[in-house]
Amino acid sequence: MNSFSKETVRYRFFGPQSFDHSMAVRFCNIDYDREIAIAAFVKEDGETRMVGVGRLITEPGEETAEFGEAVTDQWQGRGVGGKLLDMVIDVARDFRLRRIWGEVLSDNQNMLGLCESRGFAIEPEREHGMVRATLEL
Repeated sequence: MNSFSKETVRYRFFGPQSFDHSMAVRFCNIDYDREIAIAAFVKEDGETRMVGVGRLITEPGEETAEFGEAVTDQWQGRGVGGKLLDMVIDVARDFRLRRIWGEVLSDNQNMLGLCESRGFAIEPEREHGMVRATLEL
C-alpha cells in the first residue's frame, strides 16, 4: 500500500486508512464463496510487484455484486485499471451475475470515465460526494 498516494487511498476507500496487519490479512484471505480478487503484476529490474487489484464481492445466491479496484499511482493512466475492470466484468459474466455496481467518489473522474467507457450507468450524486456506477450484464 506504500505505492498509493493519499488521494488514491481516498478514492478507493473513501477516506484515510491505516493499513495494519489485520487489514493486510483481510485483503489476502479471500472468501471464495463470495469474493474474488484479480491482481495485476509487473516485473521490473528483476522484481515482481503488484500494481493493481480488482475485486468482485457478492452474497451467495445473489445475482448482483459490488466491484472495486485500485491501481498504484505510478501505473495509473497506463491501461491497468481498464484491463482489471474488463476482467472483473468477464468474471461477473462467467458467474452469470445480472448486475455489478460500485460506489465512486464524484470527484474521481478517472474511474467514472473508465466506467462510462465500459457502459456503466452513473447515477446522480447521492450522499457524501458518492455516485453509483452500475453495469447491467
